[in-house]
Amino acid sequence: MTTLVSRCPSNFVSCNGVSAVLRFIQDCWDHDLLVSALILIQSAVSASRDLQSDFGSDEGMRAVLMCLSNTASPEDVRLSAVLVASQLCRGHEANQRRFANQRGLPFLISDLERLKSLDPTLPSPYAIAAFRLVWEAVVANPRNLARFSMAGGIDSLLDLVELGNTCHKPTLLSLLSDIFERRETHRFFHEWRSSVSGQTASEMLIGMWREAEDMKGVTCDGMVFNTKRPLAGSGVQT
Repeated sequence: MTTLVSRCPSNFVSCNGVSAVLRFIQDCWDHDLLVSALILIQSAVSASRDLQSDFGSDEGMRAVLMCLSNTASPEDVRLSAVLVASQLCRGHEANQRRFANQRGLPFLISDLERLKSLDPTLPSPYAIAAFRLVWEAVVANPRNLARFSMAGGIDSLLDLVELGNTCHKPTLLSLLSDIFERRETHRFFHEWRSSVSGQTASEMLIGMWREAEDMKGVTCDGMVFNTKRPLAGSGVQT
């Protein structure tokens, strides 16, 4: 079905496929089948702009967010729901608006808060998917970004830079860089304080810069320790 929908989206629509899949998602209790249905939506939305609008209707967004907000659901169900929500909101202003109207922003911020409790030594595919959803549903929409910021979303992202897995930091910093392109978000950067050390966001970033220099073996005068293989650092294992 997933292959057929991506190749014949108009036939899928003419057979009332959108309504059928959304009803299935709302009534399905089998987690494996639910994941399969969400993957079908993701494939369909990728193949057709019209299906992006159809699945992003109020009913569709509500069904996807129901999967996302159910904390009792297995991680693979919630991961699939996050990926679908991202695909629905990607470059689609009306769907971004529906995401916010269906209380998607509180669900998303709650998820970011939950990520802070994960084991920081392990990377999380769900975390990366959640960051992508912030990009597609929040950063791309000024009104959503304003609501996200006022509800503590930027604070949560900065907390994750400090507390989360090292592998997540490049994605988080890139995401925050896009957020802070808007001048009205700057005050959230300046107001943030670490709940662990009390440091400011500027102090945290400077500390990360210095750690990166130490790892690469940059000396105090700015010279790279290993000029033949600069990314290899000093070769000293810590």
